Amino acid sequence: MILIFDTGGGLCNQIRDIESAIHFCIYYKIKFTFRYASFRDKNNLFNFYYVPFKDLFNSKYYETITDLYIDYDNIRKIKPEKTGIFSFTYNQDTWKNDTYNKSMNKYEFSKRHIGMCKDYINVIITQLYQMNKKFIMMGSAFWTLYDSNINILSLPLDIKPSQIILQRFDKIITKNKLINNNFNFLHYRYEPDMKNLVVNDYKLEFICPSIKELINQIPYKNKKLPLYLASSNVENLVKDINNNLIVYKKNKYINDLNFEQCAFIDLLIGKMAVEIYGFSHSSFSMFLNKFKGTTNYYN
Repeated sequence: MILIFDTGGGLCNQIRDIESAIHFCIYYKIKFTFRYASFRDKNNLFNFYYVPFKDLFNSKYYETITDLYIDYDNIRKIKPEKTGIFSFTYNQDTWKNDTYNKSMNKYEFSKRHIGMCKDYINVIITQLYQMNKKFIMMGSAFWTLYDSNINILSLPLDIKPSQIILQRFDKIITKNKLINNNFNFLHYRYEPDMKNLVVNDYKLEFICPSIKELINQIPYKNKKLPLYLASSNVENLVKDINNNLIVYKKNKYINDLNFEQCAFIDLLIGKMAVEIYGFSHSSFSMFLNKFKGTTNYYN
């Protein structure tokens, strides 16, 4: 049996997909591969579409982690009759927990039960083997079904980007003189898809101060350091701000890259920063804060 995963959503949710898939397959000794990653429509950030996994991530990296990983290019000509599509199903009798509510959607259900009930994972394993297929399409958002923290493996994961992302990253940090220099980092998330998530899904007020306000208000420990601004269309955001400490990735270096590829560049740069601040509802900001061991949010 070989599980074929796709990764979906924004960059950091896709990283969660990868981490969960790897931990799951190694723990249960199941062969696996990654087929597609997700890009956003440049003209509409609400829309995602699939691209080859290697357009966003370094697929060869996983061969160094485990021999259970198989490059998708080696199995792409799989026969339909040998392939199944996994669809997780559950019923109330499966759980002995009176907090269960069968009206919950998959995301709400998994958030409540992940890490609480070992039988939950056994249901997934049982369903996979009952399918009796050599190849099983797992789809995306696997992290909502399986949290890698359920079974802690001594497995440090450092998800690697594709080669084109690394090349642009090197160019941007060189041009902005960020190598071997201290700098602060701000993840500014103002785009309409985030506003829609906060207002319509979370039912909260969307707090989005201007860049100028944030530069003055955020209590960086050392405000004299250069400030790397991670956002989209940054050249337009800062055109009326007279501050020579602000650095960013110029459009000429990223015009041919997708939103998620640009986000990966920002993620690599954010890991290098002395201090980072971000938006509390953004998985990207949460990911970086977790990496830094901080809870620095501007909203």
